[in-house]
Amino acid sequence: MTPSDPRVRPTPRHPLFFDLLHLIEKQIERVSLIPATPFTSSEFFPWTTQLEDAVEFIDQEYQALLDSNEPLPAFQEISPEQGTITHDQNWRTFVLFAYGAKSVRNTSLCPKTTEVLESIPGLKTAFFSVLAPGKEIPAHRGPYKGLLRAHLGVRIPNGDCAIRVGNQVSGWERGKTLFFDDTLQHEAWNRSSEERVILFLDVLRPLRSPYDLWNERVIDWIATSPFGRRSLRVFQNWYAQNGIVNDATFNWKA
Repeated sequence: MTPSDPRVRPTPRHPLFFDLLHLIEKQIERVSLIPATPFTSSEFFPWTTQLEDAVEFIDQEYQALLDSNEPLPAFQEISPEQGTITHDQNWRTFVLFAYGAKSVRNTSLCPKTTEVLESIPGLKTAFFSVLAPGKEIPAHRGPYKGLLRAHLGVRIPNGDCAIRVGNQVSGWERGKTLFFDDTLQHEAWNRSSEERVILFLDVLRPLRSPYDLWNERVIDWIATSPFGRRSLRVFQNWYAQNGIVNDATFNWKA
């Protein structure tokens, strides 16, 4: 099919309301309880120690997924918006939580990991993120400054494997959590000969009261908006095409 073929659909982008949220980013920075820097110290998040102490069994549960031949979708297959930055099978995911929704089936396959994740205040998204050798993710930005991104290193190869956020570059370390502002332009690459595996998290950015309550309501609204519900359907349909019933629930509290 050619680009002019009517059957060719453009890659979906984030909806208009994300662009509107971009307009209030300076205001969010002003009420933020953490510095407006590319990378943020884990000292602001006391729960980090518990997460990092769990890396061994998190790795074991990831290995169990591989041993059972669990299908790991390419990111753009379950999140079509990612098609603007990735088109192949070399960035794969296993989603546990997304925008506050819990994948009942997937979390049941990683019970110890899920137990730790459910103890994290303000957790909204969590999934295994797997970069194949040679995979590079081009520069892009996240949609909403009310969230902060965290990466727990699970399997980190030797070699050139790193992330740039703004004008700063950092590698990952096994058992260490990297916090960063994903609304700044960032890119990642794995130029090594081994897979890179992280546990990818989005948590609520700490804000002064009462802005913290408003921020949580925004995330709840995104999850239950047409965008959020469409994302859930895409996720469920991918699994259905692979013969798996994969439901999700909003009935849990971060």
